[in-house]
Amino acid sequence: MIRRMNAQSGSRALIPFWKKFLFAVVCLWITIFPSRAFSKETIHWLRFDYPPMYIVEGEYAGQGYMDNILNLLIAHLPQYEHSVRVANLSRIMSEMEQGNEVCIASLFVNEERKRLGWISEGNTTFLPPVQLVFRAEDADKFAKFGSPASLEEVIRD
Repeated sequence: MIRRMNAQSGSRALIPFWKKFLFAVVCLWITIFPSRAFSKETIHWLRFDYPPMYIVEGEYAGQGYMDNILNLLIAHLPQYEHSVRVANLSRIMSEMEQGNEVCIASLFVNEERKRLGWISEGNTTFLPPVQLVFRAEDADKFAKFGSPASLEEVIRD
């Protein structure tokens, strides 16, 4: 029998049965389900092969600029577990349509995607600046457009 001391009288008082029962249930719960009791919520990240955003294979695998941003997000969210998977865009859309809880650090926003999930307010999709690239032997043809050249003028010409 468990007894505790009553501070005022110095006598021992019985601990009520419901408190002992609750204590036993909590101990049993922690023993049987420790991962549930102490595990972190998991964020399931999906990335797709789209260099230079995400680089999935080769010498520069994992070094795309969105790979780096994803790594930063993971580093700044230590209160969560993180799983990262590679999937093609069709699979990502299928996961979203099925209502699976997945996160994509960069996805171009359109009406269908707004319907399928939550879109952050800030811009998380970064693209390098659009540049006009041409062969060295064509440099004279493009010199008249100046620097920087207007793509609209180049197309009109």
